Amino acid sequence: MKRRFLVVRLSALGDLVLISPVLDYLSAKGEVHLITYPAYAPLYEGDPRVSDMIVVRRRGLADALNLASALSARDYEVMFDLQVKPFTLVLGHALTRRGVRVIRTSKRSLRRRLHVWFGLPLSYEYIPRLHLRAVASHFGEEPPDIRPSLKVSRRPDRLPDRYVVLAPEGSAPLKRWDFSNFSALAVRLNSRGYTPVWVGTEREPKVAVGLDLRGRTDIRELVGVVAGAKALVGNDSSAVHIAYATGVPAVVVMGPTTKSFGFVPPDGVMVAELPLKCRPCSTNGSGRCMVGGRPCMDLSVEDVLSILDAHIPHSPI
Repeated sequence: MKRRFLVVRLSALGDLVLISPVLDYLSAKGEVHLITYPAYAPLYEGDPRVSDMIVVRRRGLADALNLASALSARDYEVMFDLQVKPFTLVLGHALTRRGVRVIRTSKRSLRRRLHVWFGLPLSYEYIPRLHLRAVASHFGEEPPDIRPSLKVSRRPDRLPDRYVVLAPEGSAPLKRWDFSNFSALAVRLNSRGYTPVWVGTEREPKVAVGLDLRGRTDIRELVGVVAGAKALVGNDSSAVHIAYATGVPAVVVMGPTTKSFGFVPPDGVMVAELPLKCRPCSTNGSGRCMVGGRPCMDLSVEDVLSILDAHIPHSPI
């Protein structure tokens, strides 16, 4: 019988991208069944690494017990919990009682908080590497070196020949570079012969320059748009992870968060940031600026352009 593995990552989009090395690793050993929320399931629809997609629509603890009962006949060898939250803890406990081994990833959440709150040292380690270490431990193996990757299955028609993707959104207002900066960057890119292509879900504010695809693409189309770009500039958000997973050079603007948290890859993504003592001030960009005015986001358009010119192939952009 073919080995069967259960992988759990419920959210969010960027975090789903970061588990792709685990899917590569496990799919070479057996069947991979993935549990996630409906909004993110399309990311891996049709992906040969995922044999079955299990969509969770109800998130209560009783729902976790019901799901465990429904999955008990599937003969999973192990459940890899890459989420680690109450729902998945209850699910894992229930499956353990049915003979399924459960392995949980290290999210380093406490270490990140201690780093932010008290300035305790936090060494950099890429999050996918942490996932792979946990997963490989089940097989008595060292974690392999696998970078995130996504399959490009859909791309909108009539995209420009030469374009740079701009991703001005973020999960929290504190970590958003001002929209006016993205607008000014769009003007500069356009003057250099690159069409700015805007992505995201928010239709406001309006853009004056470029192709506005915000709110007009599904997840698979978003992957296709990013994959065809010469480069991407974005806040600390899922679009940057998608760029790396499709081999597109990217610049990420970071303020309240830092690379030391482990979400930015070791190469291929350039960080635009200011060396301020108040950084980092948040583990995820939530909260408020403790010094006022968000000085960590006082990066100029020239700052970002200089990084693009220095690191992106076939510069200057």
